[in-house]
Amino acid sequence: RTGIGQSILLVTPIEAVRYVSAIANGGTVYNAHIVKNVVSSGGETLVSTEPSVFNKIDAPEEYWTAIRRGMAGVVSPEDGGTAGDAFSEEFEQLGYLAKISGKTGSAQVGNVTIDIQNTSWFVSYTPREGEAELVIVICLPSGYAGVWSVSAAEEIYTYYFNKQDSAAPETLVDIGGIAP
Repeated sequence: RTGIGQSILLVTPIEAVRYVSAIANGGTVYNAHIVKNVVSSGGETLVSTEPSVFNKIDAPEEYWTAIRRGMAGVVSPEDGGTAGDAFSEEFEQLGYLAKISGKTGSAQVGNVTIDIQNTSWFVSYTPREGEAELVIVICLPSGYAGVWSVSAAEEIYTYYFNKQDSAAPETLVDIGGIAP
């Protein structure tokens, strides 16, 4: 039961983000940082946090490829993925669905004698190939089933992809040392 995320397994959303990122990038687990830079009101960078590696999961590339292929199938309507039909038709028509990979999950809370609804999880990343640029984890307590978290992820991805589509690199402004 623990191997599938049940029983005594406890994980926070930030831990899930770190490991989904590791799946996307082939095994590198980064330390979590909430703030990249602290900038003064005058624009001076006071504190800067650089990415640092927490762990490297050593596994053959074919394992990572199989896991990523499985996560692509989760969001595929053609493959009957658990989240395949949860995205809007517009999201799919815009080509956004083909850019993401994900995994649904439903974690039971309590035991069978207590009627508490499951926690809904949806973890995902984009792009499907190469290092993840964006990893999203949606965790909804009493969310019933993992697929119910998909609509929140769709909203975030739509915003992200719309910004990418509408932002020509030559028009983006470097804000306080944060590259566009």
